[in-house]
Amino acid sequence: MSAQAYAGGGNMNVVRRYHEYFREMQPLPLTVFFSVLQASSVFCFYSLLSGAPQFPPASAWYAAATAILFYVIFRINDEIKDEDFDRIHHPTRPMVDGRVKYSDLKFLAIFSFVLMVALNFNRGFSTSAAMMLVVFLAMSAHAFYFPDEVRRNFALTLATGGHPMLLIGNFYFYSVYRDLTGLSPNVWLVVVTCLLFSFPAMAWEISRKIRAPSQETEFPSYSKWWGARRATLIPITYLSIISATYLAIGLAFHFSMFFVLGNLVISAVALGIFIRFALAPEAKNNHLKLTNELYDVAARLLILGEVARRLYG
Repeated sequence: MSAQAYAGGGNMNVVRRYHEYFREMQPLPLTVFFSVLQASSVFCFYSLLSGAPQFPPASAWYAAATAILFYVIFRINDEIKDEDFDRIHHPTRPMVDGRVKYSDLKFLAIFSFVLMVALNFNRGFSTSAAMMLVVFLAMSAHAFYFPDEVRRNFALTLATGGHPMLLIGNFYFYSVYRDLTGLSPNVWLVVVTCLLFSFPAMAWEISRKIRAPSQETEFPSYSKWWGARRATLIPITYLSIISATYLAIGLAFHFSMFFVLGNLVISAVALGIFIRFALAPEAKNNHLKLTNELYDVAARLLILGEVARRLYG
């Protein structure tokens, strides 16, 4: 269908434009899957640390819904930020070639923002954590829409980056667990867990911008700045910390050998793929982004499996 047909009036054309955006730029099935997996695995992990293993109750649905809405808003902010850049370097993207209007995305972001606030109204401790997410989104929008102003303010640059989002998001999941169960592990375990579940995404953010020399383009990349080998050491460090933390917590809290050995196996495989690329940074060895994603999914599924074993095994 032509861009003119998508850009026409009528409710059906609006639906088509949103369908085109999510189909090409932010597949909803994947967003929903990762959001539900994130919310469920963090809830289950805290239940294991608290000594009362359980799966999230149905009443925890709003946590996954909040994660979905947050990712939608953050991605839309990013698309709007890159409007001028995409017109030059990505002319076939749906927002650039006219299949999707930027005004559609702005409306969707505002609607999602209001819905996220409504979902977390009067939820207890998690309401405060959700408001932290709201503030972060507002600051991120400020950073995206006024980039020159933010670049002059180092503190604002740090505050609107992706790492605070990860920490706040994982703290939000903790707050949902606390509200729904009334339980809470040691405060230091909460801090460690927030970091633990943030590190895979931090490693992913680096991994997706590491390329072999033959893959480099005019786009910025960590490998172009630091070299492929040195850049790869950063996600290797993240994954090593994650693996060691899972091992330490698994042994200290008497998790099953299936969980402990499972984490050792997936960590060894993931680190092996990263080390192979660091030693031979060639295009055929560059599977870093996918490896990082599969490792995170596997680690979270092991957590769900540990809860299932304790409840039903």
